[in-house]
Amino acid sequence: MSIVINGSGTVTGLAVGGLPDGTVDAGTLASNAVTEAKIASNAVVTAKLNDDAVTNAKVAANAIAEAQLAANAVVTGKIEDSTITAGDLASGVGALSSQYVSFTRNAASGAGTQAVSGVGFQPTAVLFLASIGGAGMASVGFEDSGREGDSLADRHLISADNFDVEVWNGDPINMVYASTVNYGASISSYDSDGFTLTWSTRGSPSGTVKLRALCLK
Repeated sequence: MSIVINGSGTVTGLAVGGLPDGTVDAGTLASNAVTEAKIASNAVVTAKLNDDAVTNAKVAANAIAEAQLAANAVVTGKIEDSTITAGDLASGVGALSSQYVSFTRNAASGAGTQAVSGVGFQPTAVLFLASIGGAGMASVGFEDSGREGDSLADRHLISADNFDVEVWNGDPINMVYASTVNYGASISSYDSDGFTLTWSTRGSPSGTVKLRALCLK
């Protein structure tokens, strides 16, 4: 059967699959002409893309749903510049880092701020161990990324074998001298190389508070 090009621009005389190899090019197919229904199940479609041919604008937010991914599929893509830096990749994005620092505070110095540095990064949470040697006072506490925290404070100078939480101000550092004498601190800011404590006092505390802080990134 002969091939006829009609005046309307249509072509007759071709059987299904009758086009010679290499005659269908990108210009022949309309944009989006090949639908999902025309692609065989589990078919793998590959194409050569020019650099930056696929942009963020070409992919709708959340366009690829979990249901569209095969089990254990690995999806890779270009992440927008500044989202992940070279430094992030070197250190491990999202990796947990920690650093221990030690310092002291003279309780007789009273209220005020104390900058603690040497951590090497800006913490998001800190765990504290605090004590006054020979005086029978200690506390274990924490402060989280929202600067909320508490401590388990030794209150045995008030009542024997008595540890409790939410003592006085509920600070992550809390030295209990007596029912009306306390010395404590909480984090007022997370800094680039550590954190700053704000100390509070009640009564007339004394002695050197020894502190250990485990900083988490």
